[in-house]
Amino acid sequence: MRLFTSPGVSGNGNEYVTFRCGLPRGCTGIRIYADELYELRSGGKILGTGPVPSAEPLLYYDRYGLSGCRELEVLVHARKGAPAVWAEVECADGGRFEPEWFCRVETRYLPSPDTVGCVGFCEYVRLDAPPGAFVPAIPGRVPAQDEFLPRPLPPFTEGRREPVRAWTEGELHWFDFGEMVSGRVELAGRRTAGETVVEYVESPDSGWAHTEGRREMYADRLSGGGGAFFWRSFNRRAFRYLVLHGALEGVDSAEVRTCGYPVRETGSFTCSDPALNRLWEVSGRTLAVCMDDLYNDCPHRDQAQWMDAFVSARCAFARFGTLDLTRKCLLQHGLCSYRDGRICSPSIVSWAFFVDYALVYILFVKWYWQVSGDLETVRVLWPGIEGQLEWFAGRRAADGLLEHLDREGFVYLDNTFELCRSGKSAGLNALYYGALCAAAELAGALGEPDGERREEAARVKRSFRSVFAHPEFPVCLRDTDSRPEQSFFMVNFSCVPGGSWTGFAARLRVRVSSGTAGGVRLDFAAYAGCAIRLNGRELHRDDREPDWAKGGPMYRPDSVELPLKAGENLLEFIVRANSVNWELFFDCAADVAASGLVCPVEWESAGPTGAEHEVPLPRWNPPRLSESTHGYAGFCGLLDSAAALTSCIPQHFYRHYAGIRVPAFSEITADPEKLAEWIMPCNTPWSAFFFLSALFELGESRAALDWIRMAWGIMLRGNMVNTWEEWTDRASLCHCWGGAPAIFFQQEILGVRQEGLGEKVIRFRPDLGGLEYARGRVVVGESGEFAEVELRRGKNGTMAGLRIPAGFRLREDLSRLPAPVDFTVIGI
Repeated sequence: MRLFTSPGVSGNGNEYVTFRCGLPRGCTGIRIYADELYELRSGGKILGTGPVPSAEPLLYYDRYGLSGCRELEVLVHARKGAPAVWAEVECADGGRFEPEWFCRVETRYLPSPDTVGCVGFCEYVRLDAPPGAFVPAIPGRVPAQDEFLPRPLPPFTEGRREPVRAWTEGELHWFDFGEMVSGRVELAGRRTAGETVVEYVESPDSGWAHTEGRREMYADRLSGGGGAFFWRSFNRRAFRYLVLHGALEGVDSAEVRTCGYPVRETGSFTCSDPALNRLWEVSGRTLAVCMDDLYNDCPHRDQAQWMDAFVSARCAFARFGTLDLTRKCLLQHGLCSYRDGRICSPSIVSWAFFVDYALVYILFVKWYWQVSGDLETVRVLWPGIEGQLEWFAGRRAADGLLEHLDREGFVYLDNTFELCRSGKSAGLNALYYGALCAAAELAGALGEPDGERREEAARVKRSFRSVFAHPEFPVCLRDTDSRPEQSFFMVNFSCVPGGSWTGFAARLRVRVSSGTAGGVRLDFAAYAGCAIRLNGRELHRDDREPDWAKGGPMYRPDSVELPLKAGENLLEFIVRANSVNWELFFDCAADVAASGLVCPVEWESAGPTGAEHEVPLPRWNPPRLSESTHGYAGFCGLLDSAAALTSCIPQHFYRHYAGIRVPAFSEITADPEKLAEWIMPCNTPWSAFFFLSALFELGESRAALDWIRMAWGIMLRGNMVNTWEEWTDRASLCHCWGGAPAIFFQQEILGVRQEGLGEKVIRFRPDLGGLEYARGRVVVGESGEFAEVELRRGKNGTMAGLRIPAGFRLREDLSRLPAPVDFTVIGI
C-alpha cells in the first residue's frame, strides 16, 4: 500500500499536482485516497472530492463507480509534505489493480499565505499559465496503517447556491448569499490583465475579521491576461458575502457548489414563543452548514473539530438522527489525537491540549454509548480513556483534587480570562468528578473493574464540597481554592475614545502623588508585552507576544518598585496590542489620579500614532460569583439544589466597559458599588450549555428559558441568520455551539430524554416552563425513528400527548407539568 507522488515537488507544502491514468475496458470502480485533498475527474466531469479528513491509524478511502470511464485525472493539493495519491481500480471479474500514474506539477498555483485555523492556504492562481508535460509518477510514502479503511460516512449532498442580491460600490462587486454557505466557488466573467481579488466576507460591519481590522476573512487571487474567464476554487470556502475587485470588467455569474453532510430534517419543534421558534430554525441551519466530514465548530474560520461536537452531536441526533459522524468524531479524538497520555484538540491536527476538553471527551463517550448502545466503539476507545485518567491521576493533590493544571495546558472552561483557573479549579474538578463517574459506568458496561473509579469519584466529591464552599454565599462555590482577591485600576485600550480592536501598542499616562520620596511597590498585569516608565525613566520592559490562550494575568501580576519623588510623578505604561484582551491592570500604595491620558503608539519607540484622550480609571475586582463554575458543578451532579445556580442570575450583569468578550446583555456602569458586586455570566453558548443543563435538570425551567431569551436575544435583535459564537457580534457569526438551545427544546420542554435510548428506553419528562403549548418530533434512533409530542396548558391542567415507535419502552415523569395532566400515549 504505497502512495505515488511527483518528481519536481519540494515537499514543503502548498503544492498541487495533477495525476493521470488510462483505464482498460471493464473497470467498474475505483478506491482512492490522497495526501491531502483531491478532485477526481473523468472526461472533464467531476466525479468527487475528498478524502475524509483524518490521520493515522484512521485513513479512509472513497469509492466511485467508473462505468464507461477510460481516463482519470486527480488534482491533489498537499497543505504540507508532497502531494500523493493511492488508488485501486476494481474490475468486473472482482479483481483489483494499481493504475499506472503520470503526473505534472501545476505551476498555475502560485505561493500563497496560510489563511486561518484549519482552512488551509489562500489560492493564488495564474489563469493563463501554460500546463506542463506529464511524466511518470514515482513511489512516495508508505502509510504505517496496514490498509486504508472505507469511508465511514454517506456521500455528501451537493447543490448550487446563487446570491440573493448583488450590487457594486465603486470597484467592489458584492454578492450576498443571504446566510453562511459552504462549498467551492465558481466565477465566470471578463477580466483585464492584472490581479483579481476574491474576498470571503462574514459581514460588512461585524464578525471576527471585522474586529481584527479587515473586511475579508481571507481572499483568493486570480492573475494573468485579460479576457473571458471561468474559475472554480479548489478548496471549500464558507462565507455569506463574496466581494470581487481588481482587474475585472464584469461578472456574469457567481455561484457556490455546495456540499455537506446529508442531513434529514426529521426532528421538529414549535411553541407559543416566536423567539424560541426563530432560534430553533436558525440553530438547525447553522448546524447543517457546520456538518461535513466533521462537526466543524465554524465552517469559515477554523474548519476544525473541537470539543464543540459534544453539543453538536446531541443536537444532530435529536434533529437529524446522526450518529455515524459522532462515532467517527470520537474515534478521531480518541485514536488520532491521543498524544503521550493526553487527548488533544482539535481532532486530527491535535495542536493543543485543552485540559477540560479531555475530560469532556469522556463524558461524550458515555453519552454516545447511552444513546447508541454501541459498546464495540467504547471498547476501542477504552485504552485511551484509561490512559487519560492515569495522566490526570498523576496531577492530583493529597485531597484527590486536580491542582495547577493551568501549568500543563490550556484550561478553557469559558472564553473569559477573568475566570480564575489557578490552583485547584472548581469547574475543572467538577468535570474530573463527572469523568470519573462516566468512566466507572463505561467500565461496568464493558465488564471491567469499576470500583477504583467510583472510590476516587467519591473522594473528589467530598473534597470538592469542603474546598470550594463559598465563604459569603453558603450554597455557592468559589472558582478556585486560591484566587487572589486583589483589586486593580484598569483600562481597556480597545474601549477608550479613539480605541480599536487592533493596533501596535497603546500608552497610558497617569499622575501618581506621594507625600514623601521613597520606593513603592507597583503591581501590574497585561496580556502581552508591557513597558513602564516613571518620570521619563524606563523601569521595566518585556516583549511577550500576544497570546489568546493565556489565562488572566491579573491573578498572577508582576511587580516593580517605583522610586517616587515627593509630590507629583508621571507614570507611563506602554502595552502591546492583543486583539482579544488589550487591557492593563495596575495598583500601588501611592495616590493615583482618577483619570489618565491614553493614545495609540508604536511599540518599540512609543511614538504616538494618534490623538491622546482622557479616560477614567475605574477599579476592577474579581467577580463575586461565576455562572460557568456553577454550571459545570451542576451538570456533573455536584449541586444538591438549584439555589446555587439561581444565586448567579442577578437582575443586572454589571460591567464597566464593553470589551470584546463582554456579553452585550451586560449593563455598563461606573458605579463602584455595583462593580464591586458583579457576577460573571457564561461568556459563550458552550459554558451556557452546562449552566442551562443544570438549571433544567434541577427544575428551574422558567429561569433557564428566561436566560436563553436574554442571551440569545442579543443574536435575535442583531438579525442573526446563523447562531453566533458569543453574545456579541464581534466574534464568529456562524458557530455551531450557538445552537445549544435546540437540544433543550427537544429534551427538556418536549421532554424526550436521550439517555437510555441505547437500551430502547424513552424517558419522558416534559416541562413547559411557562409556555402555553409546545409540540414536535424528537429522533430516538439512528435509522430515523422518532417520538412525537404535543403539550398544551389549559385552565384546568395540561394536555400531554406522546407517540413513540414500536420496540421502545416508556418511563414517564409528568411531575413538571401543571396538574392535573391528561396524558395520552400511542405506540406501546
